[in-house]
Order: sequence, then C-alpha cells, then structure tokens
Amino acid sequence: MDLAHLHKIEQGQRLPTEEQTSRLAGFFKLDETETQARRIADKFRQEFGDNPAAADAIGILAEEAGVYGLKRK
Repeated sequence: MDLAHLHKIEQGQRLPTEEQTSRLAGFFKLDETETQARRIADKFRQEFGDNPAAADAIGILAEEAGVYGLKRK
C-alpha cells in the first residue's frame, strides 16, 4: 500500500480492505479478529450511520451473536 492510501486510512477518509486490515494488524501486532471487527463496524457506520433503523439492526446482530439484555425500540 502506498503512503497516500495509508494516510487516508489514518485520517478516516478511506477504509482498508480485509487484506489490508490483516496486514496492518500483523505489522502492528494487533489482534486480527478485533481489528477486522472494527473495520466492519466502521464500514457499517459509514454506510448506515444516518439510517434510523441502524440501531435496530445492531440489536438484531447482537441477539444473533448471543448478546442478551439489549433493548431495541
């Protein structure tokens, strides 16, 4: 990846691909699963953050993942 692309990722102007995220996690010795999860969350936020149904969608995903106790509207 070139420095211009890396700078855009650092500035929050672009999201890294799955492969780029994997490589960055390895380079910085980060947990790859958590790093990928954060990339997915950022992508979801970028695409659906303004959608009023986004919170309900997160609740559905949490239920499916076995996280209980979340209240949905």
